[in-house]
Amino acid sequence: MLRHYLEVKEDHPDAVVLYRMGDFYEMFFEDAEMAAPILEVTLTARQKGTASEAPMCGVPHHALGTYLAKLLRAGLKVAICDQVEDPAQAKGLVRREVTRVVTPGTIIDPDLLNGDRANYLASIDWSGDRGGGAFLDISTGDLALRLWRSPEEAVDDLALLAPREVLTRDEGLPPAIDSWVENQGVCRTSWPGTDWPGTRRAQEILRNQMGTTTLKGFGLEGDEPAVRAAAASLQYARDTQRSDLAHVDSLRVGTVANHAVLDAVTVANLEIFQAQRDGRKKGSLLWVLDKTVTAPGGRKLREWLQRPLRATELIAERQDAVGELLQSSRARQRLQGLLAQVGDPERVLSRAVLGVLT
Repeated sequence: MLRHYLEVKEDHPDAVVLYRMGDFYEMFFEDAEMAAPILEVTLTARQKGTASEAPMCGVPHHALGTYLAKLLRAGLKVAICDQVEDPAQAKGLVRREVTRVVTPGTIIDPDLLNGDRANYLASIDWSGDRGGGAFLDISTGDLALRLWRSPEEAVDDLALLAPREVLTRDEGLPPAIDSWVENQGVCRTSWPGTDWPGTRRAQEILRNQMGTTTLKGFGLEGDEPAVRAAAASLQYARDTQRSDLAHVDSLRVGTVANHAVLDAVTVANLEIFQAQRDGRKKGSLLWVLDKTVTAPGGRKLREWLQRPLRATELIAERQDAVGELLQSSRARQRLQGLLAQVGDPERVLSRAVLGVLT
């Protein structure tokens, strides 16, 4: 059993391996020593006091969600190795396989997600004096690309969108971006440059995912760093979810043409999302405005506040839509009542596509 565990760990060296043994998920060696204080469980050992002593700790399988949340909040990745055959029918060791890898940026379990906030995996590619980022939320299928002309623009977007995980090449990034990731304590995943998709491969991945023959309709050039960043995020998410991510079938490219750019200092000083005195939502602009009754509505309102419109015609369209509901209180109240019953269809659909129905 330990030999198989070590083989699994070798395949997932940067993740805490939860190894199913009967009614428990067990962790061994360095994983156990690191996880025990985070999970607030007792660190013990197999064959204690012998030369083969193996530090270990475990958690009940029925409470996996609770303990998984603690590991993810600590910025750790988790590989879940389940029993994939009936122990009663097994001959010898029960066959086990890694059924999913959960990372802070690829969470789909609703119990681990904040309903009114996106859960972004940010992927960053930098080339010369320009860079590009992809922000993928696999729990909804949302994919947003950013085109950056300076490291400072990248840091502003990262601070605003607050990704849970950052994916980069191991060649390094501009110091300003490296410092932000380090200071924020965000989970970081680095890939060897040989594994990072090159321009041609990245175009192919993105075209296939979007079902198009060209990316020009999105305003993307062939060698745009954001294309490589997007392809890397899709490749990483496919690997962790064991899925083709069929629900990720559109993308948005952020530009400064239609939206105002808010830097982190401005967002903090204006108390748009949290009050300065205690860092909580109460007392912020979002707290004043948020009358949404659905999780998607809450996420949409946050998105609007993150990137305020600056194009007059778009502002007028939004005002007309709001005005129409203001003029008819009966229709507005009926719509609110209906919306309150729908739950979170975006995330339910994503879980269905990913084959996670429980």
